[in-house]
Amino acid sequence: MHTSYEAICRELNLRRRITLGFERIEALLELLGDPHLSLSIVQVVGTNGKGTTAVALMHALEAAGRLSGAYLSPHVLSYTERVVLRGHFVSEEEFAAAMGKTIEVADANEVPATQFELLTAGALLAFRDAGLEWAVLEAGLGARHDATSAAEPGAVVLTNVGLDHVEYLGDSVEEIAEEKLASLRPGAILILGTDDPRVFAAARRAGERVGARVVEHEETGNSSYLARNECLGVRAAEVLIGHPLRQGERRAALAVARATRLPARFEVHEVCRVLVVVDGGHNPEGLEAVLGMVR
Repeated sequence: MHTSYEAICRELNLRRRITLGFERIEALLELLGDPHLSLSIVQVVGTNGKGTTAVALMHALEAAGRLSGAYLSPHVLSYTERVVLRGHFVSEEEFAAAMGKTIEVADANEVPATQFELLTAGALLAFRDAGLEWAVLEAGLGARHDATSAAEPGAVVLTNVGLDHVEYLGDSVEEIAEEKLASLRPGAILILGTDDPRVFAAARRAGERVGARVVEHEETGNSSYLARNECLGVRAAEVLIGHPLRQGERRAALAVARATRLPARFEVHEVCRVLVVVDGGHNPEGLEAVLGMVR
């Protein structure tokens, strides 16, 4: 069994590949005792802003008294950025314990799980073992073939849709939206973070097809894309718990979300008296948003 954090990271690095299909993640979750069935699952999908939205959603649920965690991707500096337990990134020891057990179970039962599948299952295991109520899962790529969809989300938050990963998801906004909404299940709730008519039409069709409730976009008035994503996360939490947060709860959730801002999300540094912005925007919409904030 791999026990040290460094050993776990090496193992995960060796298993980095994209392989479609749910057979591996479903088999692994079953071997781990189906941890997702003990949790209320919210999946965050979209082209940009998923991580910020997921963190704000988790903090808003926590502010409302719901024990919550978040599973994020990708990481920038450390694998521990992938798992947030009750408002804090897990320690290296906590990460190694959950992922070590997951890798051990996969290998002992000859389940050739990929890096992302191991991380997804390990995060769900950590959430269940910590006694959480809610798990917020950031999708890695689309939703139709994404391992987070195997957790059977009861709610989906769609941040926005742009042209990204077209080799996997399609070459139009409409096609990509369909892929990102493919995890919708009967009776689920879909919360929209965009008023793009093309996306709304795809969302309405997807909701009608499976019998899911669609909650339309609500303008927040914020000019910053980070602030808009944070407000979307808080609003999603309010939809899920069935009532608005109290003013103090909302302020606390937003304050904590901003204090735990993720790496490479508009990081501002001063280098030789020059302000330098570091951001991981990697598609036209993301670059446009970053340049708008820089200006």
